[in-house]
Amino acid sequence: MKTKQWFLIILGVCFTISIYASGSYTPRPPRVRPTDTAQHGIDNEKYALGKKIYSGKAKLTAQPTADRAAQERRLRELQARLPAKAQAEANLPQYAGRLTAGELDALEYYVAARFPAK
Repeated sequence: MKTKQWFLIILGVCFTISIYASGSYTPRPPRVRPTDTAQHGIDNEKYALGKKIYSGKAKLTAQPTADRAAQERRLRELQARLPAKAQAEANLPQYAGRLTAGELDALEYYVAARFPAK
């Protein structure tokens, strides 16, 4: 009878220890809702437009009202803020005179979000 009790006690202790041996496990961690853009701080429409312009997928036409020199200066500054690898791949000053004010803002927004300053 005593051996049976000891066996059950030892088995209970071993079982209890083995439960905590692997650490805690969350089968499904909580997710942040992607619809709450205020929480993320990203303007999805502006980011998407900037991404299209940066990647060259946006159809741009010459803007007669755009100040080409001012845009070229802003685009050169934006190009200088890119990392070395991205500078080699992108040529942002080529868009000077072809962007509206909103498109230029979207491009700056995309670059600031995609390549944050260190």
